[in-house]
Amino acid sequence: MPSYSIIDLADAEAVRNFAYKGKHGIAEDEVKAAMKSTLEGRGYEVHVKWGKKSGSDILAVIGGTRLVIEAKGEGTSRQMLGNNFLNALGEILQRMTSLLDSSS
Repeated sequence: MPSYSIIDLADAEAVRNFAYKGKHGIAEDEVKAAMKSTLEGRGYEVHVKWGKKSGSDILAVIGGTRLVIEAKGEGTSRQMLGNNFLNALGEILQRMTSLLDSSS
């Protein structure tokens, strides 16, 4: 069974400091680029789906650990941020179910 790592990013400032610094309203591909750079800097082999391609946005592998990441751009309203979070969570859960089904 695959193992998953959880990185605890407690608040918006922690998220911003983890992957990028600077402007508000960052686009999804900018988030992907920042995550790719950060993960490669930590020794991961990183595969990114740029644009609006279906499937997991980022797959990062190091040793026996795989990170499956769903990236979202920074929304401009509180409601948009909530919707992006719920959408990302749903997509991640769907991918985890697919991975578990394919490993049996």
